[in-house]
Amino acid sequence: MKSVWYRKPSRRENEPLPVDAALEEYARSAINNHVQMLRSQFPEAFWISDFYAINRARNKAWQLKAAADMGFSVPKTIITSDPTQADIFIAKNAPVIIKSQAISFPALDKKTYFFFAKRVEVKEKVNLDNLHLAPAIFQQAIDAIADIRVTVVGDIAFAAIIRGKIGAGDKVVRDWRFDHSCGSVKFEDYDKNMPQAYRSLCISMGLVYGAIDLVMDKEGKIWFLEINPNGQWAFIEEETGQQIGKALAGLLEKGST
Repeated sequence: MKSVWYRKPSRRENEPLPVDAALEEYARSAINNHVQMLRSQFPEAFWISDFYAINRARNKAWQLKAAADMGFSVPKTIITSDPTQADIFIAKNAPVIIKSQAISFPALDKKTYFFFAKRVEVKEKVNLDNLHLAPAIFQQAIDAIADIRVTVVGDIAFAAIIRGKIGAGDKVVRDWRFDHSCGSVKFEDYDKNMPQAYRSLCISMGLVYGAIDLVMDKEGKIWFLEINPNGQWAFIEEETGQQIGKALAGLLEKGST
């Protein structure tokens, strides 16, 4: 096998198996372990990206440290399940952004509910009673004038700036994903020759691909927020005309960066 694009295959945890209920967990674990072993059977192939590198890069604490170690500006951050520590952080750093750590979300009455990043203002009271059941990320809110998405593909960094009103759909939410779903923001090509540092960050994390979220403050300073090692990109290509898909296909065809 020459190339592998590891594009979010999902575990079928909720699908019933045609076995006795007492044997279902056994069968499911055997299937999942079988699939996991397949991921290690193509060591000579070119991966976008290596499965184990993707898993490590999903760790928010690790990626923030990796970015800071490379000299990126990173907002003050605490990741905690302790309401007292969260309350102290909010009091010292408000306004702050609160982000969920969950990767799956509840479905109630046949509707799936998502938890977007939310902004908490100075002196605003936050109910942290059940934080121990859903630990969260608390981050200094940057007074941003623009959000930027940098999509790294091999040696190319595609930069897109987000135009429009973030927070138009809900004044509490500070998350362009929500605003994009509401149609209040659009992506535009941002031809600023984004520096090699973003590619270097991906290399340091063992990634061939990375979707990096940044914000620019009023002084023009760029702040690193997070990297999604397997983030979506097609909607950005559709709006900006950036040839992200072509770059990915080229890497897979070539079998190297």
